Amino acid sequence: MVRDWFPHSDAEVQAELLTALGQDEMYPWQPSQARDYFIAQQSFWPEDWLADGELARRGQVLLQAMHQGWQALSLGQQLRQALAERFVTVPVGWLEKICDDAARFVGEQVTETERLIACVQGCLVNWSIEDLQILARPYAYAMRGSQVESTQDERAWVELSALEQAKLSFAIAKAALQMAQQYQDTLQ
Repeated sequence: MVRDWFPHSDAEVQAELLTALGQDEMYPWQPSQARDYFIAQQSFWPEDWLADGELARRGQVLLQAMHQGWQALSLGQQLRQALAERFVTVPVGWLEKICDDAARFVGEQVTETERLIACVQGCLVNWSIEDLQILARPYAYAMRGSQVESTQDERAWVELSALEQAKLSFAIAKAALQMAQQYQDTLQ
């Protein structure tokens, strides 16, 4: 129950609030007191927190991470739109998960097999990692230049066996990773 999380009674909380409101440490409402208040507040910060451009450097890192996050988000949307036309029978949530993961893992310094597995692992939760590695091999090999047989199946998703669904998932991941890599190459 919520009451268990807050062991203080309502009266105690009200008393604490009134005490806090009565303290002189609050934000000054008089402009004449504001300068002294802000000088006192600055004493809580280390003196060198702005030294040597540290704030600017950390700001750049933050902005770069935000930019990469937005790029991955828009890339995931582009992949979903492109692959939704190719893989019509695949459930939308399944396709979204694979495409979003492909957009996130495209720049990672890992093997093709690891990228493929990372893209489908969230969908194929009942499969062991060893089984996924075996299934991923032909698709990873195909990403290096040779071809793998087409696993595009026009049957309804529910009519496919678990193995056929897994193979189709790897085919989607392969296509998504290749499209994401092409997109990444055009940016550089």
